Parts: sequence; C-alpha cells; structure tokens
Amino acid sequence: MDSDKVAVAHFSGSAVSPNVSVRTDKSEYSGNTWVYITATVEDTVTANPVSGMVVSVKVVPPSGSSSLYSGTTDSTGNVVFKHRILKTSAKGVYSVVASIVWDGSTISNITTFVVK
Repeated sequence: MDSDKVAVAHFSGSAVSPNVSVRTDKSEYSGNTWVYITATVEDTVTANPVSGMVVSVKVVPPSGSSSLYSGTTDSTGNVVFKHRILKTSAKGVYSVVASIVWDGSTISNITTFVVK
C-alpha cells in the first residue's frame, strides 16, 4: 500500500455498537519514509475490540490525489495500513479519515500528520 488511506468498515447482524478511531505512529514525517496508520474498532458499550470489520482509510494530502486503503480488523480490533511519503510528496498537513459502515450509517474519525 503506497498511498493515502481511508478506513471504512462493513459489519452487521449483532448487538455490537461500534466506533472507529485512527492514529499514526508519529505526528511529523519527512520525505522518503513510511506512515503507519492504525484504525481500531471497539464496541462503544463494552469497549471490547470488534474483529472482522472492514475499515476504509483515506489519506488526504494538502494538494494532489488522495489514497484509499481497505482492510479487516484482527482479533484486537486493529488494522494497520502503510502509506509512503516520497521526497517529492507535498509538504504540509495531511488528513487521515477512517470509516466504518454500520447498520446503514457511516461512522468516521479523523487524525492529521505533518510532512516537513
């Protein structure tokens, strides 16, 4: 996976009330490196991890095209994406949007990181 990420999850059929969170391994990056993005899905009532959910992650640069990733949460409720920052990548603030679809509604969360 060599581009921006957006997380979206699809899951239904149980009494789970999920929420998605998203984080990066660092807040600042320079060119020629990887951004590790972790999306986590938990039940809002029990705080238990939700496995088997499809999560979509979109990485939106300050200029240029966004990158979209999709993956399924593991037994800890996590899914990790790798996004490549090139030496030529735009400098500035990038947004990372993680989304899941639950019971016909999209649930999203956002974080940011800076490329210097």
